[in-house]
Amino acid sequence: MNSASLRDRALEQTPVCSSRWIGLLDDERLDLVRSVIEQNSLYSDTILLCDVAENGFVTIDFKHVVVPNERGGLLLGFEQKLKQSIDRALTVWLKPLGDRSSLRNLRGIEVRND
Repeated sequence: MNSASLRDRALEQTPVCSSRWIGLLDDERLDLVRSVIEQNSLYSDTILLCDVAENGFVTIDFKHVVVPNERGGLLLGFEQKLKQSIDRALTVWLKPLGDRSSLRNLRGIEVRND
């Protein structure tokens, strides 16, 4: 890509969720995303659905450790599938991990995630 096309892409408007998506109940949104997960054994064996928000944020976690060189492709593929089958504004977010440092925990240091 040349610099002009990169600049054009950077200036594109971020897609917003359709009125159909926004009008769904929380359980209906969860069911739609779950159906996409269940249609693909890779997703159903790997992805744990945590939350689906009205703003299009789909928060997931992994059922088991996924190595970094496989994680990116899995997340991008899943997001693309959601965009194609449900709504083009959906974005996948991986559930954040808390601070796992036992040394900081022993010293009484608390890391806030505000």
